[in-house]
Amino acid sequence: MIDGVIEKGKEPANSPAFAEATQALCSLVYTLKFMFKKRKTNAVDYPVMPLEGLWWVEDGMFDIMVKDN
Repeated sequence: MIDGVIEKGKEPANSPAFAEATQALCSLVYTLKFMFKKRKTNAVDYPVMPLEGLWWVEDGMFDIMVKDN
């Protein structure tokens, strides 16, 4: 899970912190997947599920035009 806030003036598509966190999460997930798959006993192969996001606004005033809301 990644928990955070979008930087002021940014949106997820161009947020450096979001990109770094997502890359770290994917690296970890695929490392674990291949470690479990290559075990000599009780090897497990499982699909990596797509990313999912939960978004909310603090003040309750959602405006799609305000990218960093």
